[in-house]
Amino acid sequence: MQQREKILAGVLGAFVVVWLFAPKFDSAFLAPLREARENIDAAKTRLIAAEDKEVETIQAKGFLAAKRRRSLPRDPNVAMRVYQEWLTDLAEVSGWQRVEIDPGRTSENAGNYTTIPVTLKASVTWEQLGRFATLFQEADLLQRFKQFDVLRRNAGGGGPVNVTLTVEGLAMVTGPETSQISPEAKLAAGLDVSSTNLKIDSTEGFPSEAPFLLRIGPEMVRVTECEGTS
Repeated sequence: MQQREKILAGVLGAFVVVWLFAPKFDSAFLAPLREARENIDAAKTRLIAAEDKEVETIQAKGFLAAKRRRSLPRDPNVAMRVYQEWLTDLAEVSGWQRVEIDPGRTSENAGNYTTIPVTLKASVTWEQLGRFATLFQEADLLQRFKQFDVLRRNAGGGGPVNVTLTVEGLAMVTGPETSQISPEAKLAAGLDVSSTNLKIDSTEGFPSEAPFLLRIGPEMVRVTECEGTS
């Protein structure tokens, strides 16, 4: 047999051997490796999914905790009473006078929260209306403007306007068990009417950031900056 024929025969023999034993080699060695790789990939996928779910759960818990903190008192009756008082104070701080406050009909939503609607009617200037809207939006509460109607008292551009404003707060079933909305404090020193700084006894229960409304005795003040107890 010539050298070339020997080489061809050897190659052919090797091919036959590979062809005959390849399935056994694959099942004995390669298949377990592929299965192990697939198991590793599947485990990685499950781990990533579990981590993503854990992150989502943490975020959801944080979101709900923030919502609970901003909720009106959980008892709808208490929530309605203190919300009307708070809105009355807010209107007075904004310069409104002779405000009519009408409670609306509460509505429970799937056992999760109760809506607390309140309607305010007054004759105010645009500046007073804007101040009320600003303070309302700055308040750290679960609430919204539901309906806003403004009617000019005369055809001219000046003078007061008649406002009918319906707002709606939320009282979550997991909300705070309290009978107040705005944080309260007592003065730690005498009040200087010419000063814009107040010294109070404690900042317990204050929102994490200003601005917010603070009750001191019968009065409501707007806090724009808070450092220590000043």
